[in-house]
Amino acid sequence: MRVGDLLGQGALGEVRRGEHEGSPVALKTVCSELDLGSEEGKTLVKEIGMMSHAFRHPNIVEFYGIYEHNGLPWLVMELMVGGSLEQYYQVKKKSRRGWQPKLERAMSWVGDILSALAFLHSQQPPVIHRDIKPANMLLTANGKTLKVGDFGLSRNMISLNAHHELTGVKGTFRYMAPEIFRGEPRYTAAVDVYSFSLVMWYIFAGEHPFSNVDGFSVASMAAKFNFRPAVLSERIMPKILQEMMIMSWAETAEERPRAEDLLLDLE
Repeated sequence: MRVGDLLGQGALGEVRRGEHEGSPVALKTVCSELDLGSEEGKTLVKEIGMMSHAFRHPNIVEFYGIYEHNGLPWLVMELMVGGSLEQYYQVKKKSRRGWQPKLERAMSWVGDILSALAFLHSQQPPVIHRDIKPANMLLTANGKTLKVGDFGLSRNMISLNAHHELTGVKGTFRYMAPEIFRGEPRYTAAVDVYSFSLVMWYIFAGEHPFSNVDGFSVASMAAKFNFRPAVLSERIMPKILQEMMIMSWAETAEERPRAEDLLLDLE
């Protein structure tokens, strides 16, 4: 295994380019000064556990294994040369004012996300990602295929008296489902569907929802006052996708469709 250039760095550590048996890979670990017993370290360990289930799907970043380097575990993953959806938009908008993806490409990305979520939610027990956002949507080199990555906040649903219980305020505030922000004792895979609806909005609007407002305030207004972004015009977003988005960001989980059903509607 060869550890190469830094690709990105955040609160939980860093991602580097690597090479394994002659093939390029992505390597992710915590910062060297970070204690694996800390909250951040536990998040990485959780991601290792989730990815070790070996989810194999064309729209989920592939996990190859764990490599130990300088006493730290590194996740060895598929290298997504196209970077994140967020990075892709930043580059395109800098190079061309008013840039928007072609409708066919945008709809393909929407389908890719739904395909990944439908697969995750169909697992036994279902897997909830809990941090669906543009930065975790990764692209192939040509930008055609989108894959869901970063499973650090994912959870398996736990059966409890015929109910599924997941707790804890986790995720990114701007894209967070109202029931998570409110700290409701039980939530379901519908939280991913809500976040997906805002990623849809991002794909067609070209910016984060309420980008001029801090994320915490956005989540708070969404949870308390059912605050949502303005629906884009049909010139920008086809009516079928508008309807899909509105259903997906419904106030209550029960009102939101399943990812599997949305995928069927899209087809």
